[in-house]
Amino acid sequence: MKKVAILGAGSFLAKNLIKYCVDNEYDYEFFLYGRKPVPKSDNIHYVRVDFTDIHSVNCIDFSVDIIMIFMGKTGTVNGFEEYAEFVQVNEIALLNVLKKYVEKKSKALIIYPSSRLLFKSDEKAGVNEDSARECKSIYAVTKHAAEN
Repeated sequence: MKKVAILGAGSFLAKNLIKYCVDNEYDYEFFLYGRKPVPKSDNIHYVRVDFTDIHSVNCIDFSVDIIMIFMGKTGTVNGFEEYAEFVQVNEIALLNVLKKYVEKKSKALIIYPSSRLLFKSDEKAGVNEDSARECKSIYAVTKHAAEN
């Protein structure tokens, strides 16, 4: 059984990924971390974490096989209007996680999915390659243009 840590587990893409893996009976044990609680079940463990606080990041189990990073704040306009929060959530939080990853000498594979900036959120329909696009940053516009 692979041990998978999901940071930002309450996000739209993370919830859909977890549901897909559980529904398809993947042999994963999930360690979920985030600001928003998620439903617990067998092989799913949840811890509330403030990624912008280096001391809070200490509670993450870095001895897993895979770390998937879904935390982040999106929106090009919001990035200018709320730049301090964007820097905290998108840069400081990520740097805190990476600093602890190095300190703990983790060998986990880090996956940082960029698609969260590209797909429109749809809680009912889920998300797949055919989902509606809603480019939420300059990066997303560039990614979409390069792939199509």
